[in-house]
Amino acid sequence: MGNSRRRMLVAYLYCNRGGVTSVVKQRLRALRAAEWEVDAIFFRDYGGAADLRAAGVGEVRIQERGFPTEAARMAAEGAYDCLVVFDAPEVIGAAKEHYAGPVLYEIHTPIRASLLKNSAETLLQSDRVVVPSGWSKAWILEEFPAVPAGKIAVMPNIVDESLFQRRGPTRAELEKTLLWVGKLSEYKNWKEGIRIGLSFLKEHREWRFFILTGGVYTPDTVGPLLRSLEDDEIADRCTWVRDLDYPEMARLYRGVAAGGGMLLSTSLRESFCLVVHEAIRCGVPVVSTDVGPIPEAIRDGVNGFLYQPGDVRTALAHLHALASEAALRQAMVETVSRDDASNPLTAFSAARLSAGYLSFLEGVVEKKEGPAETAGPASASPPSGRTALRVVFAGHDLKFAEPIMSGLRARPDTEVRVDEWKGHQLHDQRVSRELAEWADVVVAEWCLGNAVWYSHNLPAGTGLVIRLHRVELETSYPEQLGASRVSRVIAVSPHFADLVRERLPWLGQRAIYVPNAVPCALLDKPKLSGSEFRLGLLGGVPKRKRLDLALDILEGLKTRDGRYLLSVKGKLASECPWVWEDAGERGYFSEQMARINQAPWRDSVVFEPHGSDVDVWLRQIGFILSPSDDESFHLSVAEGMASGAVPIIRARAEVPGLYPVEYMYADTREAVDLIERLRTDQAPPSSRSERLKQLARERFDSPTVTRQWYDLLVAVRDEVTG
Repeated sequence: MGNSRRRMLVAYLYCNRGGVTSVVKQRLRALRAAEWEVDAIFFRDYGGAADLRAAGVGEVRIQERGFPTEAARMAAEGAYDCLVVFDAPEVIGAAKEHYAGPVLYEIHTPIRASLLKNSAETLLQSDRVVVPSGWSKAWILEEFPAVPAGKIAVMPNIVDESLFQRRGPTRAELEKTLLWVGKLSEYKNWKEGIRIGLSFLKEHREWRFFILTGGVYTPDTVGPLLRSLEDDEIADRCTWVRDLDYPEMARLYRGVAAGGGMLLSTSLRESFCLVVHEAIRCGVPVVSTDVGPIPEAIRDGVNGFLYQPGDVRTALAHLHALASEAALRQAMVETVSRDDASNPLTAFSAARLSAGYLSFLEGVVEKKEGPAETAGPASASPPSGRTALRVVFAGHDLKFAEPIMSGLRARPDTEVRVDEWKGHQLHDQRVSRELAEWADVVVAEWCLGNAVWYSHNLPAGTGLVIRLHRVELETSYPEQLGASRVSRVIAVSPHFADLVRERLPWLGQRAIYVPNAVPCALLDKPKLSGSEFRLGLLGGVPKRKRLDLALDILEGLKTRDGRYLLSVKGKLASECPWVWEDAGERGYFSEQMARINQAPWRDSVVFEPHGSDVDVWLRQIGFILSPSDDESFHLSVAEGMASGAVPIIRARAEVPGLYPVEYMYADTREAVDLIERLRTDQAPPSSRSERLKQLARERFDSPTVTRQWYDLLVAVRDEVTG
């Protein structure tokens, strides 16, 4: 997409404040950052039109007469780059007749009767079918076996983490509150929710029950709800509220969290369940039915509890445990702050999902336009008659692989599955063997026990690609590999590829360089006023990241100009047990905090919390620092460049070939001089910023790196199959 402006038209039947319209609103931030304009057309308005306009949707048209045809005509006459249709099969047929652009058909319903209003022919008429979860994809393939798996792309819903987070304004007077959120629809199982809530109140007389609903209201639902809340014993402790906007919903969640409360979710079916994701991010532990993809967000007993629909006794037992055991509740709440495998929501970070969605859109639009497709390598499509490329990503921590996985999933010629390991060596061998039999290529993310196991257990005709990060070279795992079964080892810098060849000489040219993927479109945002005086350090833990050298640079700059500030984003050492439990690390960071607190410039150091809002944080950063002792890639440098920030990089062996050497420095004085020279340079800062953005796009942009990965994986498949 580059910097060219794109236009999207969304078509759906019902314009309300929740459900599908929530999905659209949550994507708007990433779409607008990538210069997409979004308009929408609906069959009927249920109070959501004004809310969508306020969220940033341009035109919102309500078209009750001839809705399918008018939606297709609007897409054609408005010259939209793509038409996105939600759960409205009648629009797909009309689009084929009136609109020549790409049509994405999104299926978010979890209701079988609604799904069966579609046909395999309808799904095949669209350019791609988009679903919010792997569960939805499997369900559709089961109902419509004629639809190829590669036709369906999994694009999880995006949660606005700048809004739904633990910090922020709260709604008052929500001490000890049990919350239920949803539509008064049968599949939401709201009657069971009310029954559990009222039973809980009778056992816990100091608690309140707060019910928030949205969607369509009828006498058949409102009447029974009101009658159920008339019980004199609990009526004064029940609150029913309708149709809150997003900021108020976030305040509600945080109010419940602050009051020690919890959320109850009773759905019979779900295709994603935004409510669960939003509540957990705001610090509210959840007790939910074990349905659909909800177990992907809730790990039973870790960050919430699961129970089977109808098992009221178990649901009440879970609620009682959270209400009475403060330590249990706090442990679950704290899980959301972790950036590791113990937090299921790391797989759903807004930055990663946004990057994947934007990459997917670009691929769909460029393929439909035609010429742009030829910009990729000649092997961008599999040979005629070849089935879709089947790839398994295996490992305990896939956060760095997520942009690549998202990009590959977006391709119609690629299927991706995941073998999630519980640790460096702990996994389900039965699952791993089944996936190895299914795959054309297995990608072992990290060269640990996963890579070793696959190198000794792959069936004939399956390739193995290992992505090796810096830390593995300090272990014995590389020497344990079955050398003959390793097709490629990927390093994320040219220098690191050389180190891998030195350590494992038998690899030879099988050790190659492929960079990390960076969502450049997401990070390309206007800088805020004053950014030229703000230094950024993204990740200051552990010690080898050298927070002390960043402080040295700030101290030197303050003698030149008092306006300089240092913003350190990421977890504190005390928030990382593996760091804080090391006496040397703990002593080092204690010294740095003491130094800051005693310095005359102590108010010029700001610590910002870890989170996926890096794109927002980078708007205020003019210089991104990289003072580390060693790095294999240092992703924050590439991310900073993509935002237009100037990298200030301590001289290290991996920098040449990755980043511009003109921004390297040897010592603190040289770094200070470099920053001051660049800030006071007569050349327009915008021209330097644009050059850095362009360089980042050329080298690291997610679509570019995804194409490199696809070509590599196809080459490996062809090698091992002869």
